Amino acid sequence: FYANKHPQAKDVILVVEVSDSTLEMDRTIKLDLYANAGIKEYWIVNLIDHQIEVYKKPVSGTYKLREIVHATDKIQLPKTKITVKASEILKK
Repeated sequence: FYANKHPQAKDVILVVEVSDSTLEMDRTIKLDLYANAGIKEYWIVNLIDHQIEVYKKPVSGTYKLREIVHATDKIQLPKTKITVKASEILKK
């Protein structure tokens, strides 16, 4: 499907960054890049604080919704009815 072109924001359901040493860059530079590109949902799997940062609803280059998902919570995969334990994603 992508042999002749790179994926566009409309093709992307979710971007996930697994972050420890790059946390500051993921929260600033990458967050801005993804919001400006119109990526609908961006997760930072924050290994330092053992949580998942969920960013949704990009408008004018910024995400309007930010949610913190803790290890004891469940998280729903976008465009599905599938939920998983955050602790499963946060495992080292």
